[in-house]
Amino acid sequence: FAELLQELTKVFYVVIVDTPPGVGVADVQFICRSAGAALMVLRRHHTRARSAARLLDELGPTRATLVGTVLNEF
Repeated sequence: FAELLQELTKVFYVVIVDTPPGVGVADVQFICRSAGAALMVLRRHHTRARSAARLLDELGPTRATLVGTVLNEF
């Protein structure tokens, strides 16, 4: 997967990989580790602050840079 991302970044300026909700999902950590950056999307009136904080904790070991947060369904 990391090799695929490297090849895509040679062709495209930005490569976006959409993942399922991230808390407790190993795939998200794997993808973030390969991608190097993450954009966290939070659903208004649905995502709890505790869940967002837990996701940030889980992303810590991946060393992915959090480049921003989107508040969805505003």
